[in-house]
Amino acid sequence: MNNKLFKIIDKFVIEGKVLSIKPYGEGHINHTFLVTTEKKRYILQRINDYVFPDVEGLMSNICGVTGHLKAQGVETLSVVYTKSGDKYIKDGEPYRLYEFNENTVTYQSITDETVFRNIGYAFGSFQNQLSDYDAKTLVEVIPGFHDTPKR
Repeated sequence: MNNKLFKIIDKFVIEGKVLSIKPYGEGHINHTFLVTTEKKRYILQRINDYVFPDVEGLMSNICGVTGHLKAQGVETLSVVYTKSGDKYIKDGEPYRLYEFNENTVTYQSITDETVFRNIGYAFGSFQNQLSDYDAKTLVEVIPGFHDTPKR
């Protein structure tokens, strides 16, 4: 697996020689790896195209939203493009790469009321920062996902 991942990471525009690629996190949808180079760290994900059959739409949504946020000076995900200029690896299994956001924390569950309040504040801020984003540009990646009566 590691040789395969080294070949995949070589298709992206990264800084520095790759020192290691290791499984990362506790996600249950995509396969996630921490890529460490001489200069920085990255998150490589094998996108689950069974769950997200429209990978192109998914990545267009991510790039559109993060681009909008960056234009406002908001710190957000940074997609790393492939050497051919694509948002993700399109031949074979789909992989995407992000710059690693240092000094961040991911919670699998929350018991601290202050953390929960801060998450609500962050989500509200996120919604406000997207208030002028043209939602018509978004692709419905999982058909019917947000159709509450249907689900």
